[in-house]
Amino acid sequence: MKKLFVVCLLAAASLSSSAQKASLQETMILQMPTDPGARASSIAWHPILKRYYAPKSGNASYSMGIFDPKGNLVSPPNLKTDFDIRGFWYNPKLKTFSANGYNDYGWATYTLDKYGIPTGLTHDVEYMNQPDVHSVGSFDAKNNYVYFLKGQWVIAYNASKFDEAKKIRLYVNAKNESEADVWGALYDSDTTPEDVNYTTVIYTGIPKAEFALLNVTEKTIDFYDSKTGYMTKSSKLPEDAPAENMLCFSYANDIFWLFDITNKIWHGYK
Repeated sequence: MKKLFVVCLLAAASLSSSAQKASLQETMILQMPTDPGARASSIAWHPILKRYYAPKSGNASYSMGIFDPKGNLVSPPNLKTDFDIRGFWYNPKLKTFSANGYNDYGWATYTLDKYGIPTGLTHDVEYMNQPDVHSVGSFDAKNNYVYFLKGQWVIAYNASKFDEAKKIRLYVNAKNESEADVWGALYDSDTTPEDVNYTTVIYTGIPKAEFALLNVTEKTIDFYDSKTGYMTKSSKLPEDAPAENMLCFSYANDIFWLFDITNKIWHGYK
């Protein structure tokens, strides 16, 4: 009986260990329109229409692509963002999309027609309402927060009041205090390590792994506990996955997305 108990413990430990080192696989791609614009920063999923909305970043005249669940482009060829987008998210309360923009573009909310095509937008905030010029917002519908990364802090803004609500400390690359000490994370909270995408934190909603960062050197997506701030698990990306240290990293419909700036393709991993 004791031997069986030990075997069970070892099996459980093995499963736990393998879960910590899970590998992500590419599940689909979204080929963006070929108009100008090298980068993109966000994808959002419309849960009612079952569509991916993928705007380019860098200029209000750049295109927005809308894709069906199989990755087919279904939007009009002349659809533009009309806003220099960084963060982009679906708000189920408003039943439409909102965005934060570059620098002092502020925040905006889109108007959709009955087919789900954006026909205009309203500027909610017309000033810089984020930590940095390229900050990419990630939406938490349950708590109505938009999260931004600044150094090793997650800054939460109230999505209705458009103001800063709280700060959450992350210890980037560290699973505990000892590792944080080695990495220097205990002391330098204002700097994002060079191997981590510094513009984007993903809100996953997964208990004890609420936040995710992209390690561009190791090609991993690392998950952090919102209460302790420490890394709880890490998922390995394929070696050929594109990995940029700014923008080009998103999360929609339970899929992690990385943008290939050369070929203008969003690659989805799960």
